[in-house]
Amino acid sequence: MDDVKDILESKPKKARKKPVKKGPTKKELQIMELANNTVLPDHYITVWTESDLDELCEWLSKLSKLGKVAIDTETMGLDWWKDEIVGISFYAPHRGYYIPLKHKDHVEEGAGEVGVDYVKCLDKTLVASRLKPLLERYSLKTIWHNYCFDWCALKKWLGIVMPPAYFDTIEGQSLLDENEDKQLKPLAEKYLRVPADTYSKIFGSRTTFDTVPILLNPATRTGNLSAYYATKDTELTYKLAEFQEKHLNMPHLSKIKSLMFNISMPFLDIVKEATYDGVRTDVEYLVGEVSPKLHAGLDELEAKIKAVIGDINLNSPAQLAPVFYDKLQLPKMNKKKPNSTDKKTMAKLMTGLRIFTADLEGTLKRIEAGEQSDEIYYAKLFKDNLPYFLKPDMYDKAREYFKMCLDLLQNITTYRKQSKLTSAFADSLPTKLDDDRIHPNFKPSHAVTWRMSCANPNFQNLPSKDGGMIRRAFIADEGRLLASIDASQQELRWLAHLSKDPVLLDAFATGKDIHSITATSIYNRLHPEKQVTYEDFQAYRGLIDKFTDADGGVDSSKITNADIATLYDEKLIVEPTEEAFVEAVDFGKYLDFIRSAKAKATNFSVVYGTTQMGLADNLLVTAEAAEGYINAFYDTYKGVARWMTVERKKILKTKFAESYGGKKRRLYPEIGLWERDKSYRHWDKKLQRGELGSHWALDSAYRQGINSLIQTPSAYQIKKASIDMQPLLKELDCKIILWVHDEQILDVPENIGMDNLRRIADVLCNTIQLDCGMKSDIEVGRRWSQKMSDDEVDSLREGDFSEC
Repeated sequence: MDDVKDILESKPKKARKKPVKKGPTKKELQIMELANNTVLPDHYITVWTESDLDELCEWLSKLSKLGKVAIDTETMGLDWWKDEIVGISFYAPHRGYYIPLKHKDHVEEGAGEVGVDYVKCLDKTLVASRLKPLLERYSLKTIWHNYCFDWCALKKWLGIVMPPAYFDTIEGQSLLDENEDKQLKPLAEKYLRVPADTYSKIFGSRTTFDTVPILLNPATRTGNLSAYYATKDTELTYKLAEFQEKHLNMPHLSKIKSLMFNISMPFLDIVKEATYDGVRTDVEYLVGEVSPKLHAGLDELEAKIKAVIGDINLNSPAQLAPVFYDKLQLPKMNKKKPNSTDKKTMAKLMTGLRIFTADLEGTLKRIEAGEQSDEIYYAKLFKDNLPYFLKPDMYDKAREYFKMCLDLLQNITTYRKQSKLTSAFADSLPTKLDDDRIHPNFKPSHAVTWRMSCANPNFQNLPSKDGGMIRRAFIADEGRLLASIDASQQELRWLAHLSKDPVLLDAFATGKDIHSITATSIYNRLHPEKQVTYEDFQAYRGLIDKFTDADGGVDSSKITNADIATLYDEKLIVEPTEEAFVEAVDFGKYLDFIRSAKAKATNFSVVYGTTQMGLADNLLVTAEAAEGYINAFYDTYKGVARWMTVERKKILKTKFAESYGGKKRRLYPEIGLWERDKSYRHWDKKLQRGELGSHWALDSAYRQGINSLIQTPSAYQIKKASIDMQPLLKELDCKIILWVHDEQILDVPENIGMDNLRRIADVLCNTIQLDCGMKSDIEVGRRWSQKMSDDEVDSLREGDFSEC
């Protein structure tokens, strides 16, 4: 009976289903149809046999003496470290070769003709051994489109270490027209008049190159889509390089040509080494310490937030908007996007909430009185957009409610920032590491200003303050250190050099703080009744560190009678009392706030070409206030204003801005739009009435042009310094591994000593002789962002370094 019960209660075994053979997908059918309709040109040769390889090697041997060759690799994906090489293609007039190295249909033995009846790729070891001595010849001029990627793939998968490249069409395009797409196919279509679809358009995002049809129908020369696609890419690269070089050889582009061959290509050679070497990453620290801390902080924030608004996706604007504007009844302060929850809208909301939480009744009275100030401007904007009226009997509850909303929005803002950092670095980095090293995808010329950028990961987005814990995950190898050498205040120094402004030049010569000079001017404009000098401004700020506690409050216990007497003698207080001294410290805190919150942003708004409204939004002030700050800047640095006037005239005349070194920032689209609008009939009428103001497109051209005149020389300086450093770096056994804004991170031996690091920094400072000079700060540690003292660095030095 028990046996029967057991049988009845036991679950019946599921019958095994026979595997259903899936047919080809729609995309696979499309690819097969394309292959059957694509004719492989006669001069495209697929290397299937050793005899074919002999022919290729003989061809390459001749080219190394006489000409140039374009080379491209095909890989399983976009990560050269993980994605295996599938094939290599070569092209020089009028012949192209493709060597398949990996294919899903590969067999060791097959019947019939290889490449026609079956797929058998040549052994990689054989191919590498034959190609290596030919490709590593310095006499061979090689042409590439994305040299760094292909160089790294060849070294990683075949052990071929290519010599410096002759030409990279991405670099050529960035110099000839930085506004254009850098992808090969759009460039070929525009300049070579050759129709060419991108890989993703032809094959889709899921098709790997080892699955692309490769067998040839000899009768029709169709079917071998792999060789056609790969070799055509290489042919397009060669012809695009010819096109670009033809223009670079034009007399009026001699400076651009010099940049290409003396800066871009030599710098690219340094970048590909840094890409391949990568940065050692402390995975245990990331996984065991950084990630848990960041996630614990996120979990805590998430719990606080969801306790107020319920269980929603905090990274979803679509889910946050109804909470903000329907449930919490917050005012809609973004006119263009009323339901926006973006960073700027959040900042405006928090400003309004902060003002009303601090003094609700007083703020309402100031609004009624018509007070004109930044604070009241945002308070009125907040009040006018509330979906309800604030009545006196609501004040107590409203104050409490606003405080709750303020805390909520602050937590959401912090959550967003920490969530991005956690996702981009703490969570994703460990999954990208095979060898405990991260290999960033550097983009030396993708930015229109020629600045270095980076992806996977984007080190430029890793803040030094909030991202400090993550920065410490990047470490030196055993017996090595990481040295950070930067170009201090690089953009402002270039502004001083180019504008010849006497105030800026004097500030750098005498060691004055630029931001404090600007802040003094802003303060004096805001408070004409109580003017301060730069020296007084700095003296008041100097009180903060000496006489405040850890929370920023004034610590009266630190104040002595001697301190009070000194301040009184310096006429920084009107009477020798402790109360006056405390007021002076608070005044110093206010001045420091103007420096950090207003002056610094104003200085960089000029450098980066931020609009008046952009500065107003960043600082959460009125447009009039932002205009006042900018005017304070120009009143202080009159030489800058004069220089910009001259440069704007040049930009309007030539339609481009030419920076130090000859790099151009082309502004034809913006100025063309202005000229088109200017030709309209209503424009002439406005001109006659004297109503013609600025035009947004022309203003944009001016801002971008002026910005490039500062940013591009800064990029030029870093690239040239990297090149100039190479002999000394080799002598000292050092190498550059990262570029982050104006900072270079070097891998150095631990016994290098500070004197040798200063020698390296001197190269950076003297690469270009600026009127105001260049200063460099050096930080050294076993981890990035950790700083050892000079004595600690020197204590690691043993014996004569030249013997190491």
